[in-house]
Amino acid sequence: MPDNISTQIADALTERHLRVARAEAGVRADVLRLLQATEQDIVDQIRRIDPSEPGALRFRQQRLEGLLKAIRPMIQDGYDTIADGTSKALLDIASAEVGGTARAINVQLGIDLIQPRVPEAMLRALVDTTLLPTATTPQDLSAIGREWWNRQAGVLQQRVFDTMNVGIVQGETLQQLVNRVRGTRAKGYTDGVMDLARRDAQRLVRTWTSLTLNKARESTYEANQDVIKGIQHVSTLDGRTSLICIARSGNTYTLPEHKPLPPTQHPYAPIPLHWNCRSTYIPLLKSFQDILGDAGTALDAKLQAIGAGTRASMDGQIAADTSFQAFLTRKGESFQRKLLGQTRWQLWKDGKLTLKDLLDSTTGDILPVSALRGT
Repeated sequence: MPDNISTQIADALTERHLRVARAEAGVRADVLRLLQATEQDIVDQIRRIDPSEPGALRFRQQRLEGLLKAIRPMIQDGYDTIADGTSKALLDIASAEVGGTARAINVQLGIDLIQPRVPEAMLRALVDTTLLPTATTPQDLSAIGREWWNRQAGVLQQRVFDTMNVGIVQGETLQQLVNRVRGTRAKGYTDGVMDLARRDAQRLVRTWTSLTLNKARESTYEANQDVIKGIQHVSTLDGRTSLICIARSGNTYTLPEHKPLPPTQHPYAPIPLHWNCRSTYIPLLKSFQDILGDAGTALDAKLQAIGAGTRASMDGQIAADTSFQAFLTRKGESFQRKLLGQTRWQLWKDGKLTLKDLLDSTTGDILPVSALRGT
């Protein structure tokens, strides 16, 4: 077992992060179903208007303008529905994560020391109004999640217009125009503009979920400053693929000012730090003696229930920096098999799975958001 309580808590929150990733997979599946419906609407309009019909190029382009006029509101309505559904699902995840974070820490302490006292109105504001990073410059926080969906709607409209225009100029058939949107069976439908829309949407869901999880956790930490003195950046699930997260892993900051704690030199930055970011902040607890001296008699009495071993491990030190590989090794074979499944577990034991493969394997089975509560 890890020596100090911070490492034990880091492991517990990593396990919880993996459960949230399974719930996130359900959100992504819902988004993909809505995009499938939008794709069908676009294809139906292409077939109805048929900009490939014989005639002068200018008449075909007029039909293309009519097509774009017909599908523009369909695309926008589809993405508005996606934005509404995503926001609701992530608010549920945020609410569940506040309680789940408190429970994960309390289980390691052996008493109910951390309280899940973050108002729902605050969580809603965190989900709906916090800015997300741009894909090209992660340090720039440019738009809230709903605005990113609006941007993706505009991008899809432009992609459809551009690819239809190219196909019409080249004199393509109606089916070839449809294939430009949907893709072809021979290539697994990865060669149409809708595949780009699907990939963009999944990246946004992952990134917005990361923001939601971390904002819920940090709000919980800030609401329990009588016990928690700061936060520590942990990149266990971000692997060794992101230079910005590699550089920050292990950094610590005060609460609520977010001032760097020595020897940290980087200024605080909210997570996600980039698209698809899976890093997180874990709590840096005060030492047992510091809590006992500062918290008052009511909390002092509760602290007496903490076992001697846990008291000794509450040394105020940071969690050990660890990789996902080391995390799995430390958790033991039973946990590994349950998380990965027998086939993937054996491939991992044989050294045939990458970190991305390992993480993807944890999100294969969708977990309802409701299952995050009470665990």
